[in-house]
Amino acid sequence: MRASLPDLVDIAAATGFDAVSITPAMYADALTSGLTAGDIRQRCADAGVGISLIDPLMSALPGSPDPGGTGGRFGALFSYGEDDCYRIAEALNVGILNVAHYMAADVPVASLVDALGPLCERARSHGLKVLLEFMPEGSIPDLATALTIVRATGAVNLAVMFDTWHFFRTGGTLNDLDGLAAGEVGGLQAADAPASQQGVIEAKLNSRLLPGQGAVPIGALIDRLLTGDPDAFIGIEVFSDDLNRLPMGEGAARARASMRQVMA
Repeated sequence: MRASLPDLVDIAAATGFDAVSITPAMYADALTSGLTAGDIRQRCADAGVGISLIDPLMSALPGSPDPGGTGGRFGALFSYGEDDCYRIAEALNVGILNVAHYMAADVPVASLVDALGPLCERARSHGLKVLLEFMPEGSIPDLATALTIVRATGAVNLAVMFDTWHFFRTGGTLNDLDGLAAGEVGGLQAADAPASQQGVIEAKLNSRLLPGQGAVPIGALIDRLLTGDPDAFIGIEVFSDDLNRLPMGEGAARARASMRQVMA
């Protein structure tokens, strides 16, 4: 989605979403445009749309790249740190922070556990739940590794963020969810993929499909997650060249319809 933060809120309201996720950069851009935190809160209140998630914090874990050496669309994401996210959460009443280890150097699991424990304590002091997302372009490449880290950290406010596209392209199946303890997975971001992408780590980011258009068992995955945590975060995250060619409102409407279908 190419929208600014206020436009995102308006589009979400117009297409039936009750909440959105934002990046730290989106909030910074909104302030630069002249809006205040109060303006944004009022925009959300008027629209009936909450901000449920700050996504992502990518600079907090060891091995994360230097922002100055990271270009392209992700470069700005590494420029924002923990304190930035805490300020945003406080300003906009956000309750969840998604943490990722992306484009990062190889780091032992023990080092990630050592970093996450104190991070979770700091986040807890700000009233935040922390979700840890796995993706193969870092040292948390798959669900098994993410679960190992969450279990070893033992923080009461830490759980896994389950991205269905990352899960599918790392070869995941429903059987991998057997044995999950309640609350170990605290969030899900839905996107579909063609059957040919299962186990294909190199699948292109912007090739994601809307839920229900591919081979990922999204409905079953959501059911399994909600069985373990009825209050888990459920969202949609579809990076797609095809959707980017549509007017933003039409793309959002299609996204909303796809989620209603798989969750019916």
